[in-house]
Amino acid sequence: MKDISSIAEEILRERAKSKSFITYAELTKEINRRAGERLIPEKGRAMGRILSSVLHEICIRNYRQKGILLGSIVVLKKTGIPSEGYFRFLREEGILKEEDEIEFWKMEVRKVFGICCLAKVCRIKWWL
Repeated sequence: MKDISSIAEEILRERAKSKSFITYAELTKEINRRAGERLIPEKGRAMGRILSSVLHEICIRNYRQKGILLGSIVVLKKTGIPSEGYFRFLREEGILKEEDEIEFWKMEVRKVFGICCLAKVCRIKWWL
């Protein structure tokens, strides 16, 4: 069985290739559906803690390997942008240095969508 991080990254790659965002709740439900069991609570603080940890791992790995923040396409349903934790994490890691968080995020989304769509068109496995 795949681990939570592998399942989540697969989902994010699929969404990125289709240039679409996914909410935290949608991601959680899809992870659980693909796993065939409830690996993550579908609401509450426990969901947030687990999903944050998984997304941080995915962001760091993809940033180091490919220069993209794959987790940038995960957004809050209410606002359409990532949670405050996303920006705080990137600042703590020294990745986000700009004052304008939203412009930084938009730039990262363009990078994610760009590389994923290029991979789709060229039929390359960009995540390897």
